[in-house]
Amino acid sequence: MLLVHNYHVFLVVMVVEQLMIYVNDFNYHVQKNN
Repeated sequence: MLLVHNYHVFLVVMVVEQLMIYVNDFNYHVQKNN
């Protein structure tokens, strides 16, 4: 169970990091256009 939990946490972290990168990229383009 612990291994499954660690794997789940790893997936959540990966998704959060991808979302942060996407948001930062989006904000960069918005500021650049304005």
